[in-house]
Amino acid sequence: MNATSLKLVLNNYLSHIIYLDDQFKIFWERTGGTTISETPQKKPARIRASNNKTEANKTDTSQVKKDGKFDGKELYNFCLAAQTDFSNLTITPLIYDKKYDQDEDKRLELNEKLKTAKLIVIDGNLSENYHAIDVVEKLKNSEELKLVVVYTAQKIETIGKFNEKNYELREQVFKNAQGQEVTYNYTITDDFSLMICEKREFNFNDIVNAYTELFLKFYGYFPIGFIDMINTIEQKNSKYLFKFSKPFDSLMFLQTQAEGLPLEDVGDSLKNMLINNIRQDIELNTNILKNIYEEELNEISKSLDKDNFEIILKNTLDDILRKSGCNNKISNVFKKDIEIDTYKELMKKVVESKEDMSKTIGNVSKELTKIYVDKRIEALKNSEPQYKDLPDSFFKDAKSVRESEISSLRNIIPIFLTMFVNKRKNLGEDSKIANLLTTLKINRYEEKSHKFSDIFNGCFDESYLLKKEHESEVINKLFSGDVFFKEVDDKKEVLLCMTPSCHMLRPKKVDHVIQFVRGVCCDKYPVEKFLRDSDHVSLLPDPENSNKIIIVKWHLHDTVSLDLKQIDDSWFKAIRPYKIIDDYYKQIVSEFNSFYSKIGVERLFLKTDRTVAKIILSED
Repeated sequence: MNATSLKLVLNNYLSHIIYLDDQFKIFWERTGGTTISETPQKKPARIRASNNKTEANKTDTSQVKKDGKFDGKELYNFCLAAQTDFSNLTITPLIYDKKYDQDEDKRLELNEKLKTAKLIVIDGNLSENYHAIDVVEKLKNSEELKLVVVYTAQKIETIGKFNEKNYELREQVFKNAQGQEVTYNYTITDDFSLMICEKREFNFNDIVNAYTELFLKFYGYFPIGFIDMINTIEQKNSKYLFKFSKPFDSLMFLQTQAEGLPLEDVGDSLKNMLINNIRQDIELNTNILKNIYEEELNEISKSLDKDNFEIILKNTLDDILRKSGCNNKISNVFKKDIEIDTYKELMKKVVESKEDMSKTIGNVSKELTKIYVDKRIEALKNSEPQYKDLPDSFFKDAKSVRESEISSLRNIIPIFLTMFVNKRKNLGEDSKIANLLTTLKINRYEEKSHKFSDIFNGCFDESYLLKKEHESEVINKLFSGDVFFKEVDDKKEVLLCMTPSCHMLRPKKVDHVIQFVRGVCCDKYPVEKFLRDSDHVSLLPDPENSNKIIIVKWHLHDTVSLDLKQIDDSWFKAIRPYKIIDDYYKQIVSEFNSFYSKIGVERLFLKTDRTVAKIILSED
């Protein structure tokens, strides 16, 4: 996916533009075109900051008739020019009347219309009393990706108004379609991206091109694929409407009634049905992954000849070796014995290789392993004089031992490269990894569904169940895969609900008893050789800080039962912040079932102590 393809994806996403202004002169440079006026439209002279909007309007009465009503001639010319000059975009003009200064309802109505667009263009000064900042402030708390552009003849004054509201605008120089440099001021917030530009430099296509650069700089390539999927779904919504149109709703109603399912619990089934249909139409363009690799490798390549290369390298090595639990002997080889230039040469091989990325990393890993082993053997030979005279077979075995010390090196190299790039960009990888885990492994619940008391309120208590004539009337608020956190003796206990959701729809199936697996929080990632068959380790977001990661070791042999008719008071102090997604939950269930499906041996002591077996089975 090249730059042109990226632009097309963002163009499609930003194609619906709402343009808010109090007058609609054609302010961009035009080489021709038809308008109502016989005289060609000219770019208006730049208004000095000292002139206000009223003074500017006094010199131009072409839009106002004698009765004071809006004249549509300029609006017509603007729409015709926009349609001709930017045929790939849909530009909807929205008129701001100065009477709206005193009409809060009208201003709210305008803001609701603005929220329907993904690209919003606003004149800096809509009236003497209403500025673009007043409109932008009301666009906050939007979960939809938006680009807001403010064009103005008083750029310095406008930037000052936004900085007063803590927008912290930064300056960036871009090249327009003619190759000329233009300066935009921008910021990217949680609610939208904001760009401010001179009225005389504004051009719709240039704005989209500049935004493409900003998008890649702050979001990266992968979200382009997400936006591409959104575009695909929007283009095919009629297909989904047709597939799920009547009599689908009637048949679904009959099915749920025949099964005796409460309507509250049909939602998950319908959601999965819709997602499965959408999944058939969406694909991730694999070129995006190629762009990601190229971008990351390009960042590494830029760093190789920088003065701070050694500092970033040492910081990255410190983090990797500390977090992977390497002892001092291993760490010192990587940090002191292997030269900086050696690392630089190995990284150049990764960056410059034209082979498959996995194959390249494998080759570099082997080379680094050999360097490490040679350094350790050399140190061994120099430690005692008698070691030099030992046979080669001894050192062959020693090399094998040293190789096993860093057997996971090949898996660590990609992490090393990623951390190196992040440190160069001054990015914190911990919060990013926590967000990645959230995306890959869990579904969060709304805060109102966190507390145990909220989950079971009027739902699973004894009196409620006994009063029900039909068990299907029980409203299910608990699901398999739910993760609970409890404080027990000043320690955090973690519980994973293992009872299938269908049983919780029919509590009598399991005699109103729900099963959990108990887990404990670990300070460090457990060493694999010390894990039992009944252990499973999960990395999950910390419920108290979503930017941190916790390590949970599930004890599959340690199950906890909860009787819905006799709930212990301690449970009501627990919270349920999220649910493990189905695919990962099924993996844990598979290990759980595998553990309890083992046949084992009758005489268990015979498995580990053969001396005892010999004594018992020997013949006297």
